[in-house]
Amino acid sequence: MNKDNVLEQYKLAIAAADKTTDRRYSFNKFMITICTALIAGICAIISNCPGCIIPLAIIGIIICNAWLKQINCFKTMVKIKYNSVKRIEKKHKNIFKTYNIEYQQREQAKSNHSFKSLAEQEKEIVKAFKYGFFFLLFFCIGMFFYKIFPILCFICCLFVF
Repeated sequence: MNKDNVLEQYKLAIAAADKTTDRRYSFNKFMITICTALIAGICAIISNCPGCIIPLAIIGIIICNAWLKQINCFKTMVKIKYNSVKRIEKKHKNIFKTYNIEYQQREQAKSNHSFKSLAEQEKEIVKAFKYGFFFLLFFCIGMFFYKIFPILCFICCLFVF
């Protein structure tokens, strides 16, 4: 394979990886917008319809679980794309070195615990939303039982005495 063909193949591999990363960013922006809108909707109806919060919080938790799965999928796709870049660089060491050098530096930073991957950072954002939805869910369930608990105690007392 001549140098021009290898260069074109290298450019295509880099472009494919960048395109996947761009889709990943767009997807994350979309999911942040959905979760933020869901939380805004919950805040808007919290005083009028507290019982409506439970299904909305469950929907939020389901959305967060789907988001986490998609983050893992994007992580795998990007890894596959950059592995092809690494293969080209390894095969043609005298022409390409850029990504391999960056990869080695990133791995060294990971081993020193001074680097978090993009997927790890994304997962922390999703977990924050998910914990928020769980808090709202348990808060509403607790409020429900708080209101009904005195009535249940009264009914139990009637049967006991």
